[in-house]
Amino acid sequence: MTQVNLICAFYLQSEKIMKTILLLASGLSVVFSRPQYSYDRPPSGLYELPEAPTNQVETRVAPPSAAVPMPMPYELDWAVSDQENGLDFGHEEASSDGIVSKGSYKVLLPDGRLQVVTFTVNGDDGYVANVQYQK
Repeated sequence: MTQVNLICAFYLQSEKIMKTILLLASGLSVVFSRPQYSYDRPPSGLYELPEAPTNQVETRVAPPSAAVPMPMPYELDWAVSDQENGLDFGHEEASSDGIVSKGSYKVLLPDGRLQVVTFTVNGDDGYVANVQYQK
């Protein structure tokens, strides 16, 4: 081999070695690099310490002349009907005197039946429900 061929062969061989070393170094730097997080304490004097608790409890009592609020009539009605996604539910309720409430709600069950609950609430008598299923 001539001297030029030897120099070219040496150059090509050293170029391959350098590329290999660079690839290994960049690969190792990616593998072993981790995000560096640090927590610096906030400067002192930014926050004040809360006052020490005392053993005294302040009691407030409503004045005896405070009026008790009277029940008010109301009506409520909402519904969702999305046949494409199989959703059908709603609720309606009303009270003409604010004491006796009547209403119903409905839910489409996973088996395809519609559950309809009709109810009455009469003061302290409690919640009285009638549950029906429709196909």
